[in-house]
Amino acid sequence: MDSVGKKITACKSFIQALDLKSVTTINARAEQISRKPEYFEQFTLVVSRATAGMAQILEWAYPFTAKGGHIVLYKIASHEEYILGTSIAKKLKLKLLPEEKYNLAQQERTLYIFRK
Repeated sequence: MDSVGKKITACKSFIQALDLKSVTTINARAEQISRKPEYFEQFTLVVSRATAGMAQILEWAYPFTAKGGHIVLYKIASHEEYILGTSIAKKLKLKLLPEEKYNLAQQERTLYIFRK
Protein backbone atom coordinates (compact mmCIF):
# COMPACT_ATOMS: atom_id res chain seq x y z
CA MET A 1 0.00 0.00 0.00
CA ASP A 2 1.25 3.39 -0.92
CA SER A 3 -0.38 6.67 -1.83
CA VAL A 4 2.12 7.21 -4.66
CA GLY A 5 0.94 5.53 -7.86
CA LYS A 6 4.47 5.24 -9.32
CA LYS A 7 5.57 3.07 -6.38
CA ILE A 8 2.53 0.81 -6.78
CA THR A 9 3.22 0.49 -10.52
CA ALA A 10 6.83 -0.49 -9.78
CA CYS A 11 5.70 -3.04 -7.18
CA LYS A 12 3.23 -4.56 -9.64
CA SER A 13 6.01 -4.96 -12.18
CA PHE A 14 8.24 -6.69 -9.56
CA ILE A 15 5.38 -8.97 -8.53
CA GLN A 16 4.80 -9.97 -12.15
CA ALA A 17 8.51 -10.41 -12.97
CA LEU A 18 9.05 -12.56 -9.88
CA ASP A 19 5.78 -14.45 -10.45
CA LEU A 20 4.71 -13.82 -6.86
CA LYS A 21 1.36 -15.21 -5.76
CA SER A 22 -1.01 -13.92 -3.07
CA VAL A 23 0.47 -10.41 -3.18
CA THR A 24 -1.80 -7.38 -3.18
CA THR A 25 -0.96 -3.78 -3.97
CA ILE A 26 -3.22 -0.93 -2.90
CA ASN A 27 -2.89 2.68 -4.09
CA ALA A 28 -4.17 4.53 -1.01
CA ARG A 29 -3.17 5.95 2.35
CA ALA A 30 -3.47 3.48 5.26
CA GLU A 31 -5.22 5.94 7.53
CA GLN A 32 -7.91 6.50 4.88
CA ILE A 33 -8.87 2.87 4.32
CA SER A 34 -7.94 1.13 7.58
CA ARG A 35 -11.58 0.88 8.68
CA LYS A 36 -12.98 -0.42 5.39
CA PRO A 37 -14.41 -3.90 6.02
CA GLU A 38 -12.92 -5.41 2.85
CA TYR A 39 -9.41 -4.84 4.24
CA PHE A 40 -10.05 -5.83 7.87
CA GLU A 41 -7.64 -8.59 8.97
CA GLN A 42 -6.97 -9.59 5.34
CA PHE A 43 -3.16 -9.57 5.30
CA THR A 44 -0.77 -12.05 6.91
CA LEU A 45 2.19 -9.72 6.46
CA VAL A 46 2.17 -5.92 6.72
CA VAL A 47 5.51 -4.21 6.11
CA SER A 48 6.29 -0.55 6.70
CA ARG A 49 9.37 1.52 6.15
CA ALA A 50 10.04 4.77 8.00
CA THR A 51 6.68 6.38 7.22
CA ALA A 52 5.83 7.62 10.73
CA GLY A 53 6.59 6.86 14.35
CA MET A 54 6.40 3.24 15.49
CA ALA A 55 3.24 3.77 17.58
CA GLN A 56 1.37 5.43 14.69
CA ILE A 57 2.40 2.75 12.18
CA LEU A 58 1.26 -0.02 14.53
CA GLU A 59 -2.12 1.65 14.94
CA TRP A 60 -2.49 1.99 11.15
CA ALA A 61 -1.25 -1.55 10.41
CA TYR A 62 -3.22 -3.35 13.13
CA PRO A 63 -6.63 -3.39 11.38
CA PHE A 64 -5.11 -4.83 8.17
CA THR A 65 -3.20 -7.62 9.90
CA ALA A 66 -4.82 -11.05 10.13
CA LYS A 67 -4.85 -12.88 13.44
CA GLY A 68 -1.53 -14.72 13.66
CA GLY A 69 -0.11 -12.35 11.02
CA HIS A 70 2.94 -10.12 11.34
CA ILE A 71 3.72 -6.43 11.19
CA VAL A 72 7.32 -5.69 10.19
CA LEU A 73 8.77 -2.22 10.68
CA TYR A 74 12.22 -1.27 9.53
CA LYS A 75 13.36 1.76 11.41
CA ILE A 76 16.07 3.80 13.00
CA ALA A 77 14.05 4.23 16.17
CA SER A 78 14.99 6.45 19.07
CA HIS A 79 14.69 5.06 22.58
CA GLU A 80 11.61 7.25 23.19
CA GLU A 81 9.96 6.02 19.98
CA TYR A 82 10.71 2.42 20.97
CA ILE A 83 9.15 2.87 24.43
CA LEU A 84 6.01 4.49 23.00
CA GLY A 85 5.76 1.91 20.22
CA THR A 86 6.08 -1.09 22.51
CA SER A 87 3.53 0.48 24.87
CA ILE A 88 1.01 0.73 22.00
CA ALA A 89 1.90 -2.83 20.95
CA LYS A 90 1.00 -4.10 24.42
CA LYS A 91 -2.34 -2.27 24.31
CA LEU A 92 -3.05 -3.85 20.92
CA LYS A 93 -1.91 -7.25 22.26
CA LEU A 94 0.87 -7.51 19.69
CA LYS A 95 3.87 -9.65 20.60
CA LEU A 96 7.30 -8.18 19.78
CA LEU A 97 9.53 -10.92 18.39
CA PRO A 98 13.34 -10.78 18.57
CA GLU A 99 14.69 -7.74 16.76
CA GLU A 100 16.93 -8.04 13.71
CA LYS A 101 19.66 -5.41 13.45
CA TYR A 102 21.46 -4.59 10.21
CA ASN A 103 23.54 -1.82 8.64
CA LEU A 104 22.54 0.17 5.58
CA ALA A 105 24.34 3.26 4.31
CA GLN A 106 26.59 3.14 7.39
CA GLN A 107 23.62 3.39 9.78
CA GLU A 108 22.37 0.72 12.11
CA ARG A 109 18.73 -0.08 11.50
CA THR A 110 16.37 -2.50 13.13
CA LEU A 111 13.59 -4.76 11.92
CA TYR A 112 10.85 -4.82 14.55
CA ILE A 113 8.57 -7.77 14.04
CA PHE A 114 5.22 -7.96 15.83
CA ARG A 115 2.80 -10.89 15.80
CA LYS A 116 -0.92 -10.31 16.15
